[in-house]
Amino acid sequence: MPLNLQLKFETDMPIDVRQLSSAVNDGLDTAKVERLQVFVGNKLRSVGDVFHVTGDLTTDQRMELRGELSRVHSIGRGLARGSIVVQSSAGRHVGTEMSGGQITVSGNVGDYLGSQMTGGAIRVTGNAGDFVAAALEGAKYGMNRGEILIEGNAGVALGKRMRRGMIIVVGDVGELAAWNMLAGTIIVLGRSLDKTATDIKRGTVVLAGDAAQPGTLTPDSSEQEIGKKLGAAFTAGGTSKPQIVQFLGTWLKKNYPHTLSSAVENKLLERSFIKYNGEQLNDNRGEIFVAV
Repeated sequence: MPLNLQLKFETDMPIDVRQLSSAVNDGLDTAKVERLQVFVGNKLRSVGDVFHVTGDLTTDQRMELRGELSRVHSIGRGLARGSIVVQSSAGRHVGTEMSGGQITVSGNVGDYLGSQMTGGAIRVTGNAGDFVAAALEGAKYGMNRGEILIEGNAGVALGKRMRRGMIIVVGDVGELAAWNMLAGTIIVLGRSLDKTATDIKRGTVVLAGDAAQPGTLTPDSSEQEIGKKLGAAFTAGGTSKPQIVQFLGTWLKKNYPHTLSSAVENKLLERSFIKYNGEQLNDNRGEIFVAV
């Protein structure tokens, strides 16, 4: 059976539980897990003081967390193996710096989901905050391998300085998605706001929002409209059903048959896209596909 942690109390103070990742990584027994320390506000407390702990990690290295966890931060930070399942919403820095394993959140998450992750997979059934997979302050790169699926919406600066990996957002994203993106793949099935792909260096961005939605580009869009939407100077490369979009759609249907099959069929596989190469200031090495 998995290790189960039930939050004992609700509090307005932030709780930082990054030490729980070491429990999963190392397969610690229940007694050792209870002795790990977490921050409640600026005070250290043992896991056993903060959570009811039952079950163990000795069988499949799976941890489940329950309770009101929206102020519980750094869940899965530094995770390298095993799995963490959050049966509610969670706070900031879920999966930050993780290198392997899986995290599933049945609810919303705060800012910096998957920031600087180098492997593993994250799935969020609700919405995510700002700076998904982005570089932390002072860091050279953001996400640098791994996979993130957000079934709801995401905030601003999704994928900022992303280096490798894949992000799929079923809902909408805020401004500055793929800002200064260095490589990797971002797929947005909902709407995207202005300044998308600003200062992109390389990588693939697929924007599959409905053509009828406000702000969506069409083959007749003016250079001014394109500049506002995409953030800088891009070169249009014609309208088609690109092989890369077809490949990505087929891959998503195979790997998420129950979650994404219908949306992918309607928004990726059956649609045509305008291809924009850019930015011109970066030798047109990034590619952005916008549904029409």
